[in-house]
Amino acid sequence: MLNKFLTLCEETDNKTKAGEAHKQLAETHSKNGNVHQAIKHLEDLLNIANEERNKPAQADAFLKLGLLYY
Repeated sequence: MLNKFLTLCEETDNKTKAGEAHKQLAETHSKNGNVHQAIKHLEDLLNIANEERNKPAQADAFLKLGLLYY
């Protein structure tokens, strides 16, 4: 479901919602032990947050990346 949501967000160029989808996908992958996929989605979230100049999303992405790398 989240992958479909992400696809729809990307097709409609809704970057804010695409960032949320990446965040949720990262959490799902992290909980399932798929750290590499979680990191990929968090990096995508960070890229979107940087483009949108969304400081809270940037902080959230950095925090979650730090926790995964730790």
